[in-house]
Amino acid sequence: TLPRPGCLVFIIHDLSDILGYATKGMVETKFSKATGVVFFTMCATWAYLRLFVFPAYVISSTWIEASKMTRGYPLWGGVFSLLTLLALHFYWFGMFIQMGWSFVAKGVREDIQDQSTKGK
Repeated sequence: TLPRPGCLVFIIHDLSDILGYATKGMVETKFSKATGVVFFTMCATWAYLRLFVFPAYVISSTWIEASKMTRGYPLWGGVFSLLTLLALHFYWFGMFIQMGWSFVAKGVREDIQDQSTKGK
């Protein structure tokens, strides 16, 4: 029962990762306006796919439909894993909001996630 939600997780992540990597590449260029357009498009795509579609369709389907297929017992390991992934989506989206605010308010284009891993 997990291959279907697994495929949906891959599709949702792949679609939003394309713009994520494009944004990460654009930060290193001199094209500030283009970087902003790609970044805000990525944020909108990320919010829709990972913060709306993922919980509304993938998690709920795993919780409700999979429990019907397993005689009333939801797949707790799978549901817990998906909920943990959803929590990470909200954390990362918060980082995007911080980066967007820095870009709009100060004109600074930086990857704060990249900075947090350099010190380790």
